[in-house]
Amino acid sequence: MKFSQANAFQADLCTPEGLEDFSNSKIFAYSVTRLEALSLSATDNAMRQNIKGQSRTNAELTR
Repeated sequence: MKFSQANAFQADLCTPEGLEDFSNSKIFAYSVTRLEALSLSATDNAMRQNIKGQSRTNAELTR
């Protein structure tokens, strides 16, 4: 991304539509490729599931 594009993108964040885009992780899409984003998302979801499973096991062990 060129410097002028980055400035325009930052200026967009000052509008309500820009804030909505920000909440939809558009900056994330700019900073990594689509494939990286998908693999990170899949890894994150797998880690969350693992953490849920561990906390359930811990709760059962403490009974």
